[in-house]
Amino acid sequence: LYILFDEYYANRRSFELMETFFPQTSHRYKLHKRVHLKRFIDSITKNSDYYANICNEIFNYKFHGNVRKFLKNISPIFDEVSKAIIYTYAILDLSHKLLRLEPLLAKSEFVNQNTKDLIVFFRSKYNSGSSDLFDGIDIIRRFMTNFGIELEDTTEGLYYHVFDI
Repeated sequence: LYILFDEYYANRRSFELMETFFPQTSHRYKLHKRVHLKRFIDSITKNSDYYANICNEIFNYKFHGNVRKFLKNISPIFDEVSKAIIYTYAILDLSHKLLRLEPLLAKSEFVNQNTKDLIVFFRSKYNSGSSDLFDGIDIIRRFMTNFGIELEDTTEGLYYHVFDI
């Protein structure tokens, strides 16, 4: 949760600072921002391999039952997709004009109400200047279900449930 929020905060803040210090942004800067935004959106909407690979790992998990192996195998996908989502929204949140591109994200298997709830949570924390994310634990748990993982806090420690997506 904290890693994703830090990524959201750092990216959004860096663009805001650039536009504060350089109110007359160059064509090259605007192009750079658009290219990055397009790359992030394409990464999560046009790369169905991510979803297929996670589904394949879930299928394999049903045979081997090794949670550590499953998590190790999907970790790079989770990292790449979740950060692409966070970076996309950090850029979209810079202006209302950019938010009109949000419907493009509906093509992704990973962008749903759970994702939107996480982004709303991050926005509210960013706007309030708060870095206390404790009240977002259930939100990140729901977000992780997009990747076939559900966390349960048990007396023996954290337990991972793996399920079909």
